[in-house]
Order: sequence, then C-alpha cells, then structure tokens
Amino acid sequence: MKRSLLAFALFLPCAARAESSRARRYYHEEIHQPFFRLDASSGAFVSQRPGALPSSFSARKGTATFRVCVLGGSIAYKYLQGSRSIEPALRRALPGRKVEVLKCGMPGYDSHRERLLLQEVLGYSPDRVILLTGHNERLSSPPAPGWKLALRDRVSRVAALRSALELLPRRPPPATGDPLTSAREREEDFEKNLLAMLRMAKEKGVPLLLALPPLNYRDAPTRYPELGPVFVRGWIPFLKGSFEEASRAWEEALSSEPVPSGEKSAVLFYLGRALEALGRQGEANRRYEEAMEEDSLWPGRCTPGRRRLIRRLAESERAPIADLDAVFRGLSAPRLPGLDLFDSAVHWHHRLDAAVTRALLLALGEDPGPEERARGAGGLSRAEAARVLWAGLADSAVEARPFRSAGYVAAVRAARPDWFADPARLARRAEVSARPLEAEAWGQPPLRVDLARLRWTLGHVRLLHSEFAAAALDFEEALRLDPSLPLHLENAVSLAFSGRPEAAARSLERLRGFGAVREAEEARRALGL
Repeated sequence: MKRSLLAFALFLPCAARAESSRARRYYHEEIHQPFFRLDASSGAFVSQRPGALPSSFSARKGTATFRVCVLGGSIAYKYLQGSRSIEPALRRALPGRKVEVLKCGMPGYDSHRERLLLQEVLGYSPDRVILLTGHNERLSSPPAPGWKLALRDRVSRVAALRSALELLPRRPPPATGDPLTSAREREEDFEKNLLAMLRMAKEKGVPLLLALPPLNYRDAPTRYPELGPVFVRGWIPFLKGSFEEASRAWEEALSSEPVPSGEKSAVLFYLGRALEALGRQGEANRRYEEAMEEDSLWPGRCTPGRRRLIRRLAESERAPIADLDAVFRGLSAPRLPGLDLFDSAVHWHHRLDAAVTRALLLALGEDPGPEERARGAGGLSRAEAARVLWAGLADSAVEARPFRSAGYVAAVRAARPDWFADPARLARRAEVSARPLEAEAWGQPPLRVDLARLRWTLGHVRLLHSEFAAAALDFEEALRLDPSLPLHLENAVSLAFSGRPEAAARSLERLRGFGAVREAEEARRALGL
C-alpha cells in the first residue's frame, strides 16, 4: 500500500507539470531566447519563437528600407493577421521604399515581456516601433527566474509526496491581498516598464509610437460579479423593465452606503444599461467607464485610468500617440463601443483594422490614402457572430455568473436566431467554429461547452429579453444537469415573473442555503413574495 501511494505521489507532480509546462515555457523561459534567428541560406532574420507570426527581414538593411516593428499582446497579434493591417498600407504609402514589418505581437504578453522583446528588436535598426500595450497586466505577471521555477518543481514534488503519504496536511492557499493595494502595485509596475521602453527607444534614436488601446465599454461587465443586496435591489426591477426604479435604487445606494468592489462594478455597469434604456446616454457612458475602472477583480484588461497613464507618459517623453480609443468612440457615438465593434472584451472585429491602420499611419506622419477609410458599426456577419459566440461560451466556463457571456450570446442571438433552436446543436456549432479561432489564440484550450452552464447562460439571455417562462425552463434544466450551480436567484426571478410564486419562494430558500441570506431577503421583498 505504501509503495502504491509513493508511485501515485510521484506521478501527481509530473501530471501537474505536464499541464502547466507549456505555459511556463511560453511566459517564463522562451522570453529569454532570441525572438529572431539568422537564416544563413537566405541572409534574413526569421521569427523563431513558438506562437509567433511568420516574420522576416534582411540581415543587411538597405538605404531604401523602411523597417517597422509592431509590438504588443494579442490585440497586436490579431491585428497583424488581417489583410488591412499596417504592412500592406505602408507599401501603398511608400511605393519607392522596401517595407519590412517585424510582427512581434504575442498573445498574453504584458509590459514585462514587451520590454524584454523591445530590447532585442531595437538592435535590428528599426525606423519606427509601434507599441499596442495596456492589457494583460497582473500582479503575478513579472517573469520568474529559472532557479525559482526549478525550486518550485522540487517543492511541489515533496509536497505531493507528503500529502499522499498523509505525513503533512495540505495548507490553504494564501490570501490574495487587498485589491486596492494589488491594483496600485500593478499600475506602478506598468508605469515603470512603459517608461523604461520609451527611454530605451529614445536612447537608440527610434521613434516609439504608443497606441492607446480601444476599450469595449458597453458589453464587457466584470467576469466576477458579487451579487450582494445592493445589486439585487435594482436588478429585479431592471429585469422587469422598470428602468427608472432600477436606476433610482442603484444611484441612491451608491451615494449612501459602501458597496464592495465586485458588487459595485456590476451595479455601475447595469446602471449604465438602465440609463441607456431611459435615453440618458451621456450618464450611461459615464457609468460604463466607472464600472470598468472599478473592476479590480479582472485586472487583465486595460482600464480608462491606465489609458490616461499611457497618454501622460507619452506626452512627458514627447512620444507620438495614436488614440485608437478615440477612433472607436467616434465610430460608435453617441454610445460607447461594445459588441458592434468588438468580438470580445478587448479584440476588435477585423473590419475595424482599416480604422486602426489609418490612425497609425496618421500618427507616423504618412498619408493613409482613400483605401484606409473604415467601416464602423454594423450588424454581425456570420464569421463575427462565430467569434462572439466563442468568446461568450469560453468566458462562461470561468465566470462566477454568466453576465458577460449572456450579453455576448444575446448579441449572437439577435444576429443569428436560427442557431438557437436547439441548445445541443448550438454547443456543437460553438465547438466546431472555435477550432480555427483557437489556432489563432496561443494557449486557448479547445472549447468544450458544458451544457449545464450553457443552459444557465441561455436562461440569462431570456431574462434580459423578459422571456421569463422560457428562462425558468432553462434554469431548471441547468439544475437537473448540475445541481451545484448557484443560480437560485435567477431561477426565483424567472419563476416569480412567470406566475409561479410558490416555486420562486422555494428557490429563494435554496439561495439562503448558499449563505446569501441578505440577497434572498432583498429578492423576496422586490418580488413581493
């Protein structure tokens, strides 16, 4: 028995390492290897980093060569794949020059990894560097040195062995710390890295163009909402279509009582939704911005505050700026940008590449020409709908509650209602359509749709459209498939509004069983049960 436990313990860390080894290589090991290598047969440097886009340039730079490096995370990676990106546009704008574009967009890269990569590419004598930065900043993002990774492997092996032999009990994970402190440290790290990049480029005499990333304000609420009593107080009249009552309840609460950050972000976002429904677009836009700023629970995306920081540093170092967020706001006005321009929280539709290219060319001092006029907001094409569906159902697998994924899926349903006749077929469609998209996104695991969470998400979509009886059926099926889902609040609302008060009261009792006593009491009062 002891020997079998020992074998099991030795296997455990190997399995864990196998699962995480690719991410470790990508984020912590390969970043210290050269991005480009010299191909002796062609006399050109070619990209060699796993996950990078194909890219090459001459080892000997000619006098007629105009060399540009585009650097950043997944927004740069996806943009460089498009047919209307900066490379073909520069060739049209500079017909007498040999244009070389170093494609250095890498999904998931943050300012730490961008800084390391910039050090390398500045050695290749670029004429310009374009940096699309601001996303993916996390407190744990600094690259770990090799010795620490090796030590972590040894510790995990010993810990697994002791745990399996029951010699040492497992310890609880450490606390994550104060969100405000974490956010402050993230911004300090980002500022330090960005300032270093600006000064590195200046020392080399290379203009560094900072692109302020466009933001999806209207359709990307927090992934991790905390549904406290303040949120519930306005959410139930919101679902009933009583937007004045909902906005009044939320605004009074925000002005009179402290609201936890995760709950406050959700309150501000849906307050924006309510104000927009009332035709108060300017106030709605302000609340959407506040919701994004408040969302410290998902630090991976750029915030309005970080965008202001990028602008301030660029101006202090006299670096050129391309304000892509202002471009997208102009295309979406009077509303703020949402899924009309984006297919996820941060990635825009490829049809917006022309608008991005035009802004970059103008910031570089080049004439974009008439071909770079952009098509802005519009209905989702079939390909765009597939991207949004993929993003929504991928988010639903990690969300605490399907608020964001429901918004994405609702947009797809409006564009492609024929896809929604059968949830099982919808799941298969999402998995099939995800395959080519996953090939574009490094590290994205294959999408496997959980039917229980899909029905939970579809129930949310129906709640948003006041289809309460159909929503109740979706929630009941989700609970049949997975009784552990914490969806009793949504289920109670759908049951109450579809004329089943006794069943709604029972659902609220189950909500109390999850420890949400104040939320259940607030819902009971709002529903009149």
